[in-house]
Amino acid sequence: MRYVAFLRRTARRVAGRTIRPLRRHRRERQAAARRVDAAQEHERWQQREPGSEDLERPASFVLYRIIGNDLPPRHRDGQNVDNLRFLLEHEPDLPGCEKRFVVNRIIDPDVERRLLDLLEEHGSTVVNLPFRVEEYQQLGWRVADFTRSGMFYGRAYDGMPKVVRARAIDHAYHDKNLYVMNNNGARNAALEDGQTQATWILPFDGNCFFTTTAWEDLRAAVLDKPHIPYVLVPMARINDNRELLDPAFQPEPNEEPQIAFRADARERFDDRQRYGRRSKVSLLRRLGVPGPWDSWGNEEWEASWPEPSPEAGCYQHAGWVARLTSGNPHLETDERDRMLTRMEAIRRCLSQADEQVLRRRFDAADLHTRSEAILEAQRSIVSTDDGFGALLTVRNELHRARSGSRTSPAGFGAIAREAVEDSLSGWLLGDERLLARAATSIETTFVNPRSRLSPTLLRGGAWLLRDLDQVLDAVRLTARAHLLADGAYDAVVDWVAAHRAWLQRSRRGTRARRSLGPAGTWYEVQLAACHAFLDEAAELTELSRRVAARRHDQFGAASHRSRSVRRHPGVTGPANLHGWLRLLSVTERLGLALEPQGSAGERGLRTALDHHLRHLPPANAQLLRAALGSAGVDQPVSADQIRRIDLPDGPGLPPRWWVGTVAVRATD
Repeated sequence: MRYVAFLRRTARRVAGRTIRPLRRHRRERQAAARRVDAAQEHERWQQREPGSEDLERPASFVLYRIIGNDLPPRHRDGQNVDNLRFLLEHEPDLPGCEKRFVVNRIIDPDVERRLLDLLEEHGSTVVNLPFRVEEYQQLGWRVADFTRSGMFYGRAYDGMPKVVRARAIDHAYHDKNLYVMNNNGARNAALEDGQTQATWILPFDGNCFFTTTAWEDLRAAVLDKPHIPYVLVPMARINDNRELLDPAFQPEPNEEPQIAFRADARERFDDRQRYGRRSKVSLLRRLGVPGPWDSWGNEEWEASWPEPSPEAGCYQHAGWVARLTSGNPHLETDERDRMLTRMEAIRRCLSQADEQVLRRRFDAADLHTRSEAILEAQRSIVSTDDGFGALLTVRNELHRARSGSRTSPAGFGAIAREAVEDSLSGWLLGDERLLARAATSIETTFVNPRSRLSPTLLRGGAWLLRDLDQVLDAVRLTARAHLLADGAYDAVVDWVAAHRAWLQRSRRGTRARRSLGPAGTWYEVQLAACHAFLDEAAELTELSRRVAARRHDQFGAASHRSRSVRRHPGVTGPANLHGWLRLLSVTERLGLALEPQGSAGERGLRTALDHHLRHLPPANAQLLRAALGSAGVDQPVSADQIRRIDLPDGPGLPPRWWVGTVAVRATD
């Protein structure tokens, strides 16, 4: 078997050495053909004589500068405001050209206000494209394009080169990037706005600056050949903006060009191309413009290059434009560092947007697994004995006294169940005695030096704390009741931080994270509980990306699903599905979208849950359906349905699972 495996590996290596050069040769040959075609088309257009009345009229121009979010460390923080002020104060008047600005999806309301006030102060015309949290929070992760299992959590991902891994993360942000960066979307908005304003539209980047000489060169070239619908304006990167104040300054414009459009030009920027991944290059290739991009390949998860435009070759190079300083001059000379830093900056910006969305619902002091509003509604119903018979029956059950309290550890599972039952029962009934008993269990588990559990969980070989999220909610409830001993809450925080670090760095934790089966699902359940307790919002959004990839691998496309089931039979088993119930409950409550609605992963998990429900006894199926409704996976059950459900714990569900999860009403 080892020899057969060796032969297979050797064959793959040989094939790779043969196929990759062939693919590269084919790409180069196709690029050369495109250059020839574009050159011939370009020559034909150069020989055309302007004949239409539109071309005979005096040319007018409208220049748009598209101002987006600051992207540190690619840019210095606040650089966009500083550059805009420099531009407004020092750029000369451009004969025959109106200046307009597009304020593009600024995340920080204070920065947006500063930009708009500055533009208003100088009497500038503005097209404002606002950032709306409600729209952004609907966007999930682009994980369905990855063909390899384990993306963002598996062994293969860990072994990827740094650049490839960065591109994979960048691709997962695709839909979020399209909305926030809105690079090509804003350019197209400028083109649409400018069609009725002038003969020529210049949808340029926000940091572009024209000197008098640069503008005269561009305008003269356009007026000389007005029949050519696209004008490529080479760009020069500037490290010190003050250089542009020298009338004799003439830089070397050797950067990717900006594109000007005649008003009747048919092409537009591809709004499916995100910022940082060839958003402008896609159009340059369609127009047949030769450049280093001719030899660029795609990652395995990316779509192929678009087909050439019917107007390929219909362009000319003219003039030049300066790009104001980014505030980090060391990045202007190294293209590879600039690319990696740009991807990091985009991730930081989108993480800021993710955290803004999350903070609307997330507070570390709030319950992690249960709804505060539902818990208070249930508490009100129980306290008034009004109209909900099933809960009243459980109320009597909860009044049963349990003698004694545990002072020595007897395994995390037993202590967890006691702490969760006592805290939820005590809170629901307003019984301080039960809450005090829960506090004792918590202090025994996390605080008492003689009995506390090790954060590395090596005692007895146990490490998977499936009810850790429930226990941390018990800690929150007892802390609210002021029943924990002095310093106990801080001790729990320290324990959770140590456990989170162990999960992320230990060999056992890494092995669980890489698992495609139930161990990986429950790893995410535990880690989510730790991040929420420690108020780590950015880490929660990163975890949601892994969870989205994990769901797609386990329940997505048929090929993935069949391979997953063959390698991990537990994927469709009750333990894994209940782990997903916990994860989906949390992501639904916090508003963390996993994938676009109706994705293959979502449909596959729904199918697996339905199959599981069909094979359960009716009473257990009712329990699970109610839990699915509270997790946002299924339609919430009605009050009439809940009255027919026996509310004690169901198999695989956490203690007192229905408290704070099943929405009820006192009357119909």
